[in-house]
Amino acid sequence: MHYFSVPGPDSEFTTTDRIDFTTNGITNDADETIIAKLYNAADNTEVKQIGSYTGEGIVRYDDSEDWSFSWVVDVPPGTYYVRLWEQDADGDIDDDDEWDNEIRSHDFMIREAPVEKKRRKRAYFRRSASLIQKAQALKKEKQSAS
Repeated sequence: MHYFSVPGPDSEFTTTDRIDFTTNGITNDADETIIAKLYNAADNTEVKQIGSYTGEGIVRYDDSEDWSFSWVVDVPPGTYYVRLWEQDADGDIDDDDEWDNEIRSHDFMIREAPVEKKRRKRAYFRRSASLIQKAQALKKEKQSAS
């Protein structure tokens, strides 16, 4: 197995993060496609496909150069990894190039986004609404006094 250089081992993200992945050793053949799939690390089950990249779009001088892609987290908290698969022009997984099909990320943890930020934002809006109500009440008092 060949591991991505990014993210590194024991990386942690939240449910609102964007994760960048970087690896090398993948094809840049124009007629092939690289499929990125997300797996649950606890039981190695496939969760979903998170990307599909044509070799034509993965232009590099050679296969040993780094290549990166990003994914915005859209799964619940847990431990996951991403694995790449090479797909031939006919749509089948390319079994004759085992190297491309043995590239994966280290396991990474997805945690719930901190609640603290949400509370602060709500408290700000409550204070703002309270100040608006007070200002409107003062305005009404001034109008009725005149």
